Amino acid sequence: MNGNYIFLHLFKILLKGTFLLFLISIHIGIGREVIAQQSDAEVQLAEAYFADQEYAKALETYQKLYQADNQNALFIKRIVECNVNLKQFKETIDFLDKVIRRLPEESQYIAQKGFVLQQSGKSSEAKKTWQDLIQKKLKSEEQFTKVSDFFISVQLNEEAEKTLLKAREKLGQPQLYSRELSSLYAFRKAWDLAVDELLQQYYNRPDNLGILKVQLMNLATDAGSEGQEVMERALLEALNNRDKDTGLKELIIDYYLGILNYSEALIQTRSLDLLLKENGTRIFRLALILQQNRQYDLSNKALDYIINGFPQSPNYLSAWTERAINSELKALQKNPVDTTALKDAIQTYDGLVAKFGLNLNFYDALFRKSKLCIFYLHDLTAGMKQLNELLTLPLSAQQKAEVNLLMGDVWLMKGDVIQAGFKYAEVEESFKEDQLGAQAKFRLAKLNYYIGNFKLSSARLKSLKENSSNDIANDALKLNLLISQHTLMDTLIAPLQIFSNAQFLIYQQRFSEAENKMDSLLKAFPGHELKANIFWEKAQIRLTQGQTSAAITLLEDLLKNYGWNVLADDALFSLAEIAQFQEQNSDKAQSLYLRLITDFPGSLFKVEARKRIRQLRGEVRIP
Repeated sequence: MNGNYIFLHLFKILLKGTFLLFLISIHIGIGREVIAQQSDAEVQLAEAYFADQEYAKALETYQKLYQADNQNALFIKRIVECNVNLKQFKETIDFLDKVIRRLPEESQYIAQKGFVLQQSGKSSEAKKTWQDLIQKKLKSEEQFTKVSDFFISVQLNEEAEKTLLKAREKLGQPQLYSRELSSLYAFRKAWDLAVDELLQQYYNRPDNLGILKVQLMNLATDAGSEGQEVMERALLEALNNRDKDTGLKELIIDYYLGILNYSEALIQTRSLDLLLKENGTRIFRLALILQQNRQYDLSNKALDYIINGFPQSPNYLSAWTERAINSELKALQKNPVDTTALKDAIQTYDGLVAKFGLNLNFYDALFRKSKLCIFYLHDLTAGMKQLNELLTLPLSAQQKAEVNLLMGDVWLMKGDVIQAGFKYAEVEESFKEDQLGAQAKFRLAKLNYYIGNFKLSSARLKSLKENSSNDIANDALKLNLLISQHTLMDTLIAPLQIFSNAQFLIYQQRFSEAENKMDSLLKAFPGHELKANIFWEKAQIRLTQGQTSAAITLLEDLLKNYGWNVLADDALFSLAEIAQFQEQNSDKAQSLYLRLITDFPGSLFKVEARKRIRQLRGEVRIP
C-alpha cells in the first residue's frame, strides 16, 4: 500500500517536470520565432532604406544586424556599399580589415578592399592589393571563383580575367573557366579569344554541342560583321588543326547558317557528308533549309550534288522533286507572278513523269502542279486532268481527300456550286475530327457565303471546332464577324450580298466584273462600312496584276480611314511586305513592321513581324 503511494507520488512529480520542460520548450521555440521574425523585418527595412538610397539609415540598420550575425555576407556587402556611397572610405577600410582578419579564407573581401581604395582615389595601392592577392594569396578554386565574381560584379573585367588565368596556371587546369573567359573576351571585343574559349568548352564536353551552338550565335550577334570575320578565321584555324572533328564541323556549319552565309555552309556540309559517308542525307536537309530561306539556286546546287553523285540515295527522287518545287517557288516570288517561269516550272514537274513515270513518289510535285494550273494560270482543264491522273495512283485516304478538295475548288471556280459542294461534303464526312474535315467545312461555309446563304454559312463557321488549325480558325472568325455585322437586320443584307458576289467573282479571277460589282455597291450605299473591305479586295487585285503603286494607295487609304477595322493590321503587314520584297526598302519595311507591333499589339502578324525585323537588321538566327 505504502509502496503504491510512493510510486504515484513520484509519477506525479515526473509528470510536472515533463510538463514544465514542455512549457519551457514552447517558450524557447516561440522566442526564436519572434526573434527570426524581428530579424527578417529589420533586413527588409534595411533593404528598403538601401533601395531608396537612404544610406545612413541603411548603414545603421545593417550594423545592428551585423552585430547579431557577423558571418552574413549580405550584411558585410551592404555595410561596405553604404560607407562607400557616403564617402566614408577610412571607416570602410577599417571595417574590411577586421573582416579579413576574422575570415582570412574569404579572399573576396581583400578584392573588395582594393575596390574601396580605388574609389577613394588610391589606384596604385588598389592595384598592388589586387596583384598581391591574385599572385600570392589565392589557392583554391572556390577562392578564385569568389574573387573573379566580385571583380565582374563591379565591372573590373581586366582583374577578373587575370584572376581566372592565374587560376588555370596555379591549379593546373588549362580548360577551367572557359565560359567566363569567353564572356570577358567578348566584352572587350576580342572575338578570336572568345571563340577559342568557347571551343575549349566543346573540347572538354563534346556532349554540350547544342548549348555551345547557341553561345556561338550569341557571340556572332554581338560581334557584328567585322567581328564575325574574326570569329570565322578563329573557327577555320581550329578546323585546320582538327579536320576530322565532326562536332566542330557541325558547329561551323550552324555558324555559317546563323550569319546567313549559305554558300560556305554548303561547302562545309559537303565536306562533312563525305567524311561521314552519309550519301547526301545531310546535304538534302540543308537544301530544304536553303529553300525555306529563298536561296533557290543554292538549294538546287545542293540537290544536284545528290542527283549527280548518289543515285542510290533514299533522297534521290525527293531531290528531283524539290528541284522542281524550287522552280515553282522562284517563279512565284516575282510580282506580278512570272507566268513564263511558271510554265517552265510546270514543264519541270512534267519532266519528272517523263523521266521516272507516273508514281506515288511524285504525288506532292504533281499536286503542286495542279494548283499552279488552277490558281495561277487559270487553266482549269489542265489542273483537273492532272488531278484525275493522280486518282489513278494508290493514294492514301488523306491524299485522296486532298485531291477531292482541290477538285471542289475547280468546280467552284467554274461556278458549279453543286458539284463543288458534293466534293467538300465528301471530305467533311470522311474526316470529321481531322484538319482536312475542318478545311472542307470552311470551304462549304465560304461556298454558302458566296451565293448569299449567310445563315447556313454562319452556322458552319460557328461549328468549326477549336482543334482547327490557327489559319482556319482565324479565317472562320473573320468571315463570321463580317456576316454578323452586316446581317443584323434583313434590310441591311443587300450590301453584303453584292459584296459576297463580288468576292466570288474575284475567286473565279473575273476581276473586272468584281470591281464593277464593288463600285455599284459604293454607288448604291455611299459611305458603307464595307468600303474598307472593298479597299482591301481592290488592293489584292492590283497586286495580282502587278500594279504595286495603286495597291499601296488603296492600302494606305484603308489604314488612314479605317484604322479601327479588322483589316487594318492586314493592310499594314501587306505594306511592310511590299517594302521588303518588292521595293527592297529595308528601312521602310522595318518601320512598318515596328508600327504593326506597337499599333496592333494583338495582331496575329506580330510574331512574324518580329522575325522579319530581326532578319532585316541582319541579326543572326539559330538554325
